[in-house]
Amino acid sequence: MWIADPEMLKNVRRYSRQELEEACEDFSNIIGSSPDSVVYKGTMKGGPEIAVISLCIKEEHWTGYLELYFQREVNGNISMLTVQ
Repeated sequence: MWIADPEMLKNVRRYSRQELEEACEDFSNIIGSSPDSVVYKGTMKGGPEIAVISLCIKEEHWTGYLELYFQREVNGNISMLTVQ
């Protein structure tokens, strides 16, 4: 059984949908896609460039394993950003 770790992302800055929408020009700047996701490029106020991934997964299919995988991906990407 896969259990998500609520502590893993406790220090990660969270953005509102409105902030992400503004940064990604109303989600018009698509830089990639797959059958189950779309990736948008944006620039936050203050300058940092971001990538926003919109997953096309129904809530009932979002399992503990997917949540844990997502948390590890976010945590890994943040680690990469702080090392560079």
